[in-house]
Amino acid sequence: MLFNTIGPAASGRPNQTTTTNPSATDVGSGQFMQLLLAQLRNQNPLDPVEDKDFMGQVTAMNSLQELQKMNTALQGLTKTNRLSEAAGLIGRVVQARAADGQTRSGLVTGVTLQNDRVMLWLGRDPVDLSDVIGVSA
Repeated sequence: MLFNTIGPAASGRPNQTTTTNPSATDVGSGQFMQLLLAQLRNQNPLDPVEDKDFMGQVTAMNSLQELQKMNTALQGLTKTNRLSEAAGLIGRVVQARAADGQTRSGLVTGVTLQNDRVMLWLGRDPVDLSDVIGVSA
């Protein structure tokens, strides 16, 4: 985004254009509005921000908010899809790669979600769904 800023009036410095590239988590809508209001209050009266630049900044912020909402929705759908996939393995025998590199197999008796990771229960042992390398009837 581009924000026009000016130096102190006594310095005689011309307008400066500062390019910032904040991540989605750095600037929320409240912070964005504060920056925008500060920009409007402190703009050079002889070279004000044009309407199209102002609207471009507002549009960029709205687009960012919508992308954040879509990302959250997609993450939820992905988690639901993985849980559904794991639930379909209940009652089936799976082979999985253990943390020590060995292959374990067993009957899937349950599914849980631990720290956003889908875990299959092979008897008493949890196995991450992403570690499954084979499925048998």
